[in-house]
Amino acid sequence: MTAEKTPQPELRYTVRVWTEAKTVDKLKDHAKKVPLYHAEVKELETDEDGDMTKISIQLRAKGRNEYNQNLALFLINALK
Repeated sequence: MTAEKTPQPELRYTVRVWTEAKTVDKLKDHAKKVPLYHAEVKELETDEDGDMTKISIQLRAKGRNEYNQNLALFLINALK
């Protein structure tokens, strides 16, 4: 008798952070170029000076640990 593994559904995790406005385009471009992460980067708001932008980064993952790893790799590679 063999046990069947049911595939774990991929979940979407989101982080919201403030970042320098000049890095937003880098993150968006990387999300488009590398479909591995299934990343979506959205601008939420900009501060009064226009220097900082609040963004959300949404990634698919099978759990919180995988999400944290994917987020770290996404950011490292996008901001090289």
